[in-house]
Amino acid sequence: MNKANGTNGTHAQPHDAKPREIVVEVHRVRVNIPSTVVALSNGYGGCITHWAARSRYCEGEESGCTYCKRKAQRTWKGYAPVEVLDAENELWIPAVLEITENLEPELRRRWRRGTVWQLWMDDDGRGKRSGCMGKLVNELDPFSVLETFDVTPIVRRLFHVDSIDLSKPNPLPDRIVRTARPAKRVAEPPAGKPQPPAPAAEPAAGVRDRLNGMFRVPVEDRNGDGR
Repeated sequence: MNKANGTNGTHAQPHDAKPREIVVEVHRVRVNIPSTVVALSNGYGGCITHWAARSRYCEGEESGCTYCKRKAQRTWKGYAPVEVLDAENELWIPAVLEITENLEPELRRRWRRGTVWQLWMDDDGRGKRSGCMGKLVNELDPFSVLETFDVTPIVRRLFHVDSIDLSKPNPLPDRIVRTARPAKRVAEPPAGKPQPPAPAAEPAAGVRDRLNGMFRVPVEDRNGDGR
């Protein structure tokens, strides 16, 4: 795994060096660089943000949010305490995972302390990237992972705000998942049973004449006296 897979701006020492304290930062999943994380909490918090040159915290329209007045795009983001695997240095780095709107439905009702997740975001090579996705790959003893911590100060620092409300749920609904089944080749006739030819289409003029004959009223019926 690439060394850049650690938290943004964090460079851990090699595994044979003396451990040192690391400043906890926000970890974002990067394009074509999968991340492996361990959940340190039984839940996560979320807030509404706006995109205006960079991500901005939404204070709410009722609170006079500047970006709400500008009709700036709204996006939900979540935050959770995690450990991120730095495979190159064989370290688990404490961090705050930023959870996107697209990723959160994968974690919903399954995120709990000790769960191990593989997270990724692909690029099709033409500048278009997929939404962030995740897969539950393992579950550790909750007592064997790092003690949890409050993410609020780190998220406040991220958005440069004095206070922040992390109680907003993701507005996206659950994904609908169904099982695909083999398709039956119903369009082909059974072997040994030739299908009858389809009837030839009747010319439009013939249809018109036939309908006129069906609804033509006799002269005597129109006049009542046969004239």
